[in-house]
Amino acid sequence: MKSITLRVKDIMTTPVITIRKGTTVSKAASIMSKHHIGGLVVVDEKERPIGMLTERDLVRKIVATYKDPRTTRVEEIMSSPLVAGNPEMTLEEAAKLMIKMNVKRLPIIREEELVGILTFTDIIRTYPDLVESLKIEKKIPRRFRKLIRF
Repeated sequence: MKSITLRVKDIMTTPVITIRKGTTVSKAASIMSKHHIGGLVVVDEKERPIGMLTERDLVRKIVATYKDPRTTRVEEIMSSPLVAGNPEMTLEEAAKLMIKMNVKRLPIIREEELVGILTFTDIIRTYPDLVESLKIEKKIPRRFRKLIRF
């Protein structure tokens, strides 16, 4: 396989839609629906990224447990610590990190500042040949296997 020269900065999405800690889960779900996205980066009062809130979190931690989304705050159910990448990573490095850490969305941080977001789907769409090299990975979580069609 040829070497991958594309870097995260070449395909990451900017700007990133974020949500402040302290915001209700109901408001977060509204923002996700409005923007047709499956996740939000949770930031603190200084706009530093501190966690990730996904549709999966909403289903598992709100719907399935009958919590009230109008009173539950995003920081109560967000995934943390935040798994993040940097803009200079290759797509292969980013994909391997995402698989290892079992995350589909990777906030991209440069010098403590959120500069973009990368999804596993972005990687596969941009560089489908990467699928072949990923197939040699020993432990691919099921949620990734369905994306890359093993």
